[in-house]
Amino acid sequence: MAAGPLPGGPGPERAGDRPDPGLVALLSLQLLLLAFFILLTALSQYEQDRVQRVVESVTDAFGVPFESAEPQPLSAGSLGFHEAMKPVAEELRRVAAAALPVRIEIKLHQDGELRIEIPYQALFGLADASPRATVRPLFVTLSRALLGHRFADRAWTLDASSRLAGFPGRGSALERDLAVGRAAAVVRSLAALGLPAERLAAGLLDGPDQSLRLRVRPPAIAAVP
Repeated sequence: MAAGPLPGGPGPERAGDRPDPGLVALLSLQLLLLAFFILLTALSQYEQDRVQRVVESVTDAFGVPFESAEPQPLSAGSLGFHEAMKPVAEELRRVAAAALPVRIEIKLHQDGELRIEIPYQALFGLADASPRATVRPLFVTLSRALLGHRFADRAWTLDASSRLAGFPGRGSALERDLAVGRAAAVVRSLAALGLPAERLAAGLLDGPDQSLRLRVRPPAIAAVP
């Protein structure tokens, strides 16, 4: 009687049982690439966080806040206005840091709109409507820029908008009158520096902030509130 194969021993190896070396190499390469891109993403986010912390530290030290631009509708005119306004914003930040004792928020939007928030304590006396002399360098810098060659063919508009003073014990009518008077006084100061009166406007804003907002807008958004 012939003996059969021993039980439990390995059977003959077939070609289909062996892994494809090319497929294994391809999968290994894909895993390495995935790990590499994950590492790059992690490092990129880490560097962005570090840069943001450094920017905030430096700008706090010099009294000029850094703010990211908010998304704004763009047009060909807006892009040109934005490029023309960038050096103006930088010069205003330098002047504000040198001339004023408090932080001035100066923000340039992507559509070219320039916003300047000036705290009342730097701009007015306790119950005064006339601007302090210390803000004159800021007004002069802005006026000279808007009267310069960069904006000679751009129909910009500028509005000065104040907020209710909110002094304790004062009535709402007095607060409103003071706020209106302050915005009008700033407009008169800018007109006295040569800015055309037909492009200037005064207004009121809601909100608790004790500040006045100057806003220079390009023609494309001149009618946007």
